[in-house]
Amino acid sequence: MRIPTLLAAVMALGCAGPLGAEDIKIPVGQQAKDKWVIDRPIKGMNQEQVKALFGQPQETRPAVGEPPISSWTYPDYVVYFESGHVIHTVLKR
Repeated sequence: MRIPTLLAAVMALGCAGPLGAEDIKIPVGQQAKDKWVIDRPIKGMNQEQVKALFGQPQETRPAVGEPPISSWTYPDYVVYFESGHVIHTVLKR
């Protein structure tokens, strides 16, 4: 008698429908709005200018590839350099 009851319970769960989580999508342009006002290095600055204005980075990664791309990590963003000049600054989440 226990097997039919168990079988009925398993079948009932299978018919309950799919279970899933809600997907929340936030467009890139709306992410980290609170950080948009943070001063950060701009394209074309050299590494000495970045250090003078923003201080020592928390972490540095050496240049790799061709052209050579290096990066410096700060608390709220990462600065990418090509041949010693800023090419992009990316905000952290």
